Amino acid sequence: MKNDTKNEMLKTRAKALKLYGILEHWDEISILEWVKQVIEWEEVQGSRFYIKTEITGLGTEMLKLSEIKQFKNCMLVEQFNPQAI
Repeated sequence: MKNDTKNEMLKTRAKALKLYGILEHWDEISILEWVKQVIEWEEVQGSRFYIKTEITGLGTEMLKLSEIKQFKNCMLVEQFNPQAI
């Protein structure tokens, strides 16, 4: 019974990772030791990819904000009229 629960949990993780090839042959390979390791590797790699994507996106947003700030500063300089003082 305990193995059935572990097997179902592992299958659920494989579904979440969209490991369709492994899922297609689940009955044949779920008892093999390497299946759990492959799922763990995929989870770790997916997390790394997500973090890298988030960091890259954050950098892009910061660059956009920097460009907007520079544009606003240029507009202020252009609007400044020393003769008006």
